[in-house]
Amino acid sequence: MKRLVVLISFVVLTSFARGEMKSSISRHGLTWTFDKQYQCGQYVNGDWWVMGPVKVTAISPTPSGGMHGSMVNPTQMTAIQAYDSRMGRTTYNASLLVKAPVTLNAKTSLISTISHPEAGARPQMKAAAVLTVVGSEPPADAFRPPYVGTKKPIYRASQLHRHLLPNLNAVAGVLNINDVAARFERVWLEHYSHVGDGTQYSSPTDNMPGYGREYSTLVANAIQLLMLDEEWLKANQGSGKETLLLRVVQLGIDLYEIVEYGGNWPANGGLNHGRKWPVLFTGILLDHAGMKAIGSRPFPHSRYQNFRGFQEDC
Repeated sequence: MKRLVVLISFVVLTSFARGEMKSSISRHGLTWTFDKQYQCGQYVNGDWWVMGPVKVTAISPTPSGGMHGSMVNPTQMTAIQAYDSRMGRTTYNASLLVKAPVTLNAKTSLISTISHPEAGARPQMKAAAVLTVVGSEPPADAFRPPYVGTKKPIYRASQLHRHLLPNLNAVAGVLNINDVAARFERVWLEHYSHVGDGTQYSSPTDNMPGYGREYSTLVANAIQLLMLDEEWLKANQGSGKETLLLRVVQLGIDLYEIVEYGGNWPANGGLNHGRKWPVLFTGILLDHAGMKAIGSRPFPHSRYQNFRGFQEDC
């Protein structure tokens, strides 16, 4: 009898640890429906994973009329996309469009979007979200793997060297850390390597800034808040650094993998600022050699000599 009780307790605890069984997942206005219940869970940034192979029977909003498109594991960092056929400064490729029903294997990131209804909008997309298909349960403190490529490296919140963050005294006019953290909650989708002003057409408006000036300002505000005194933030704003920290690090992880697959942000007025520092910041906190050396690697580009991949270095 005692063995039976122990066995039942082990099964219950194991089932709890393995996450929820769900037949659909919703995130930021998008819903993925499955053919049955699958084991699901969330990464530390709130994005969902599902145990694969998984059969997705519906994606809502449903792709139609060249709108509300989905892609998997983008590997070519060019201005080619299947999200919206009306998007300016990009080339629409219907062969990259993912439609349900579709069976997705492990190490797959399904990126789904919501389009703005009016044609010619700048940006053309309203929202985007990522569902990651895994082959085994991720660690409880895992970040979402990068949405580009097929390698899907796992980084963990427990690896962060939080002691490197200073606790500086606050000054008058400090922004609210909760408001800034909310701006980093959703995926910043930018795997296009635009030449020109393409980011103004392709950045989902609910997710991220569409112009380098606002992008770099928001990044700077976030990093400065992460350097303030933690106890002061808790006492005066009701929240410490952790939520914002995890979201900024997630951005750095995504941007680094874009670079790994050849992505870059060439100089062009005020368009492409802000991408370099999240990668460096993340690399410092993870003690990741590749991320910390991001400014010294060459990025061949026909328009600039000694181009290093970021507008900041042009």
